[in-house]
Amino acid sequence: MIALSFLQDPSFWIFVSFALLTVVFSRRIVRTLNQQLNDRRATITRQINEVNELYEEAKDLLLSEKENLKEKEEEILLFEIETKNEIEKEKHLFKKRTEDLQKKYKVSLLKKRKDIEEKLLDKVMKEFLEKSCDLAESRLKKELDSELSETLIKGRIKKLSV
Repeated sequence: MIALSFLQDPSFWIFVSFALLTVVFSRRIVRTLNQQLNDRRATITRQINEVNELYEEAKDLLLSEKENLKEKEEEILLFEIETKNEIEKEKHLFKKRTEDLQKKYKVSLLKKRKDIEEKLLDKVMKEFLEKSCDLAESRLKKELDSELSETLIKGRIKKLSV
């Protein structure tokens, strides 16, 4: 009975009980570990999905912002063109006003010059007439007698001064 003698050995039964205990508890431990790993896998999968969704949202947002940026750049370009056009219009208006003012002042200056020339001419004519009258008076005094000459001179002076 050598073959059955190991059944009476307490170390054999300790080994069997340890093996049974290990099998029973290992199923629970493996099940618990498997459940925890599955939960962890589900959490990681959920987080990866969330990250992918966030990535897609960010990508869409980036495209949207690029389009907005392009629109704003176009608006800025249009505003710049409009501003340049307005500046050119203002330059043209300013140039026209300046030319109009120059013409106006030129006409005014020419008129004033003409007035001054007329005044000077009148003054010169008056001086010329006065000197002519003086010269005529002195000649007539020499040639005519004093009473007749005075009457003639005074009459002439009145005619010329009018």
